[in-house]
Amino acid sequence: MSRKLLFFVAVFLVTLLAVPGAAFCQDKKNKWALGYRYSYVDADDADFKTHGNAHDLIVGYELTDNFAVEAEAGHFRLKSKSGTGLDVVTAHASLQLRLPSGKFVPYLSGGAGWMFYDYGTLYADDEKDNRNSFSYKAGAGMDFLLTEKLAFGGEVSYVYGNTGGGATLDVYHWRYGVGFKYYF
Repeated sequence: MSRKLLFFVAVFLVTLLAVPGAAFCQDKKNKWALGYRYSYVDADDADFKTHGNAHDLIVGYELTDNFAVEAEAGHFRLKSKSGTGLDVVTAHASLQLRLPSGKFVPYLSGGAGWMFYDYGTLYADDEKDNRNSFSYKAGAGMDFLLTEKLAFGGEVSYVYGNTGGGATLDVYHWRYGVGFKYYF
Protein backbone atom coordinates (compact mmCIF):
# COMPACT_ATOMS: atom_id res chain seq x y z
CA MET A 1 0.00 0.00 0.00
CA SER A 2 2.90 2.37 0.64
CA ARG A 3 3.89 2.27 -3.06
CA LYS A 4 0.45 3.55 -4.02
CA LEU A 5 0.70 6.40 -1.51
CA LEU A 6 4.13 7.30 -2.87
CA PHE A 7 2.70 7.25 -6.40
CA PHE A 8 -0.05 9.73 -5.46
CA VAL A 9 2.38 12.01 -3.62
CA ALA A 10 4.77 11.93 -6.59
CA VAL A 11 1.99 12.82 -9.07
CA PHE A 12 0.88 15.68 -6.82
CA LEU A 13 4.43 17.06 -6.38
CA VAL A 14 5.27 16.78 -10.09
CA THR A 15 2.08 18.68 -10.88
CA LEU A 16 2.96 21.46 -8.44
CA LEU A 17 6.48 21.72 -9.84
CA ALA A 18 5.18 21.77 -13.41
CA VAL A 19 3.01 24.84 -12.85
CA PRO A 20 5.29 27.49 -11.27
CA GLY A 21 3.68 30.89 -11.14
CA ALA A 22 0.20 29.59 -11.93
CA ALA A 23 -1.15 30.93 -8.63
CA PHE A 24 -0.76 34.47 -10.03
CA CYS A 25 -3.25 33.84 -12.84
CA GLN A 26 -6.07 36.37 -12.34
CA ASP A 27 -8.24 35.93 -15.46
CA LYS A 28 -11.34 33.78 -15.48
CA LYS A 29 -9.82 31.90 -18.41
CA ASN A 30 -6.62 29.91 -18.09
CA LYS A 31 -7.11 28.99 -14.44
CA TRP A 32 -5.57 25.98 -12.77
CA ALA A 33 -7.53 23.74 -10.43
CA LEU A 34 -6.60 21.16 -7.82
CA GLY A 35 -9.25 18.83 -6.52
CA TYR A 36 -10.37 15.60 -4.93
CA ARG A 37 -13.17 13.26 -6.02
CA TYR A 38 -14.72 10.33 -4.16
CA SER A 39 -16.48 7.85 -6.45
CA TYR A 40 -18.60 4.77 -5.93
CA VAL A 41 -17.27 2.19 -8.42
CA ASP A 42 -19.93 -0.10 -9.89
CA ALA A 43 -18.05 -2.93 -11.63
CA ASP A 44 -19.75 -4.10 -14.82
CA ASP A 45 -18.44 -7.64 -14.33
CA ALA A 46 -20.66 -10.26 -12.64
CA ASP A 47 -17.57 -11.94 -11.12
CA PHE A 48 -17.15 -9.13 -8.59
CA LYS A 49 -19.20 -9.48 -5.42
CA THR A 50 -18.41 -6.04 -4.03
CA HIS A 51 -18.08 -2.66 -5.59
CA GLY A 52 -15.31 -0.24 -4.79
CA ASN A 53 -14.69 3.23 -3.48
CA ALA A 54 -12.32 5.31 -5.59
CA HIS A 55 -10.31 8.28 -4.41
CA ASP A 56 -8.94 10.59 -7.13
CA LEU A 57 -6.59 13.55 -7.11
CA ILE A 58 -7.42 16.00 -9.90
CA VAL A 59 -5.35 18.66 -11.66
CA GLY A 60 -7.20 20.78 -14.19
CA TYR A 61 -6.62 23.74 -16.49
CA GLU A 62 -9.30 25.92 -18.11
CA LEU A 63 -8.29 26.58 -21.72
CA THR A 64 -11.35 28.78 -22.41
CA ASP A 65 -14.80 29.22 -20.88
CA ASN A 66 -15.94 26.16 -22.85
CA PHE A 67 -12.90 23.86 -22.82
CA ALA A 68 -10.79 22.45 -20.00
CA VAL A 69 -8.33 19.61 -19.55
CA GLU A 70 -8.01 17.43 -16.48
CA ALA A 71 -5.53 14.86 -15.28
CA GLU A 72 -6.54 12.52 -12.50
CA ALA A 73 -4.90 9.73 -10.56
CA GLY A 74 -6.93 7.34 -8.42
CA HIS A 75 -7.15 4.03 -6.61
CA PHE A 76 -9.87 1.50 -5.81
CA ARG A 77 -10.15 -2.11 -4.65
CA LEU A 78 -12.60 -4.80 -5.74
CA LYS A 79 -13.31 -8.30 -4.40
CA SER A 80 -14.29 -11.26 -6.57
CA LYS A 81 -17.04 -13.73 -5.73
CA SER A 82 -14.34 -16.16 -4.62
CA GLY A 83 -13.18 -13.62 -2.03
CA THR A 84 -9.93 -12.62 -3.70
CA GLY A 85 -8.95 -8.98 -4.12
CA LEU A 86 -7.87 -6.74 -6.98
CA ASP A 87 -6.27 -3.30 -6.45
CA VAL A 88 -6.50 -0.87 -9.35
CA VAL A 89 -4.59 2.39 -9.80
CA THR A 90 -5.81 4.67 -12.59
CA ALA A 91 -4.31 7.68 -14.39
CA HIS A 92 -6.39 9.53 -17.01
CA ALA A 93 -6.25 12.74 -19.01
CA SER A 94 -9.56 14.16 -20.24
CA LEU A 95 -10.88 17.00 -22.35
CA GLN A 96 -14.06 18.68 -21.12
CA LEU A 97 -16.65 20.52 -23.17
CA ARG A 98 -18.21 22.98 -20.69
CA LEU A 99 -21.41 24.99 -21.00
CA PRO A 100 -21.25 27.49 -18.11
CA SER A 101 -24.46 29.12 -16.95
CA GLY A 102 -23.88 31.39 -13.98
CA LYS A 103 -22.66 29.34 -11.03
CA PHE A 104 -23.53 26.04 -12.76
CA VAL A 105 -20.99 24.49 -15.15
CA PRO A 106 -22.29 21.28 -16.80
CA TYR A 107 -19.78 19.39 -18.94
CA LEU A 108 -19.13 16.36 -21.11
CA SER A 109 -15.80 14.63 -20.69
CA GLY A 110 -13.76 12.10 -22.64
CA GLY A 111 -10.21 10.90 -22.40
CA ALA A 112 -7.67 8.14 -22.19
CA GLY A 113 -5.18 6.83 -19.70
CA TRP A 114 -3.64 3.81 -18.10
CA MET A 115 -4.74 1.33 -15.44
CA PHE A 116 -2.38 -0.64 -13.21
CA TYR A 117 -3.51 -3.92 -11.59
CA ASP A 118 -2.23 -5.52 -8.39
CA TYR A 119 -3.42 -9.14 -8.26
CA GLY A 120 -1.90 -9.62 -4.79
CA THR A 121 -4.60 -11.94 -3.40
CA LEU A 122 -6.15 -13.31 -6.59
CA TYR A 123 -6.14 -17.05 -7.20
CA ALA A 124 -4.01 -18.18 -10.13
CA ASP A 125 -7.17 -18.93 -12.15
CA ASP A 126 -8.40 -15.33 -11.69
CA GLU A 127 -5.14 -13.59 -12.56
CA LYS A 128 -4.98 -11.92 -15.95
CA ASP A 129 -2.08 -11.58 -18.37
CA ASN A 130 -1.63 -7.82 -18.03
CA ARG A 131 -0.35 -5.91 -15.02
CA ASN A 132 -1.36 -2.66 -16.74
CA SER A 133 -3.31 -1.57 -19.80
CA PHE A 134 -4.60 1.33 -21.86
CA SER A 135 -8.02 2.57 -20.78
CA TYR A 136 -10.56 5.16 -21.82
CA LYS A 137 -13.11 7.21 -19.95
CA ALA A 138 -16.31 9.01 -21.02
CA GLY A 139 -18.71 10.89 -18.79
CA ALA A 140 -20.76 13.92 -17.85
CA GLY A 141 -20.82 16.11 -14.79
CA MET A 142 -21.62 19.44 -13.26
CA ASP A 143 -19.64 21.83 -11.10
CA PHE A 144 -21.32 24.37 -8.85
CA LEU A 145 -19.20 27.42 -8.03
CA LEU A 146 -19.53 28.07 -4.30
CA THR A 147 -17.12 31.01 -4.59
CA GLU A 148 -14.88 32.30 -7.38
CA LYS A 149 -12.17 29.86 -6.27
CA LEU A 150 -14.08 26.87 -4.87
CA ALA A 151 -16.42 24.48 -6.72
CA PHE A 152 -18.39 21.43 -5.61
CA GLY A 153 -19.39 18.96 -8.28
CA GLY A 154 -20.54 15.55 -9.37
CA GLU A 155 -19.60 13.29 -12.26
CA VAL A 156 -20.84 10.04 -13.78
CA SER A 157 -18.36 8.23 -16.03
CA TYR A 158 -17.73 4.91 -17.70
CA VAL A 159 -14.17 3.59 -17.59
CA TYR A 160 -12.88 0.63 -19.58
CA GLY A 161 -9.58 -1.18 -19.09
CA ASN A 162 -8.71 -4.52 -20.69
CA THR A 163 -6.77 -6.83 -18.40
CA GLY A 164 -6.26 -9.48 -21.11
CA GLY A 165 -5.99 -13.21 -20.48
CA GLY A 166 -8.61 -15.94 -20.49
CA ALA A 167 -10.15 -15.39 -17.03
CA THR A 168 -13.35 -13.43 -16.59
CA LEU A 169 -12.28 -10.56 -14.29
CA ASP A 170 -12.39 -7.44 -16.45
CA VAL A 171 -12.12 -3.94 -15.02
CA TYR A 172 -14.75 -1.91 -16.81
CA HIS A 173 -16.98 0.07 -14.52
CA TRP A 174 -19.29 3.00 -13.89
CA ARG A 175 -18.16 5.70 -11.47
CA TYR A 176 -20.56 7.96 -9.57
CA GLY A 177 -18.52 10.69 -7.93
CA VAL A 178 -18.68 13.87 -5.90
CA GLY A 179 -15.83 16.18 -5.06
CA PHE A 180 -14.42 19.65 -4.96
CA LYS A 181 -11.96 21.80 -6.91
CA TYR A 182 -9.94 24.77 -5.82
CA TYR A 183 -9.10 27.26 -8.59
CA PHE A 184 -5.98 29.41 -8.57
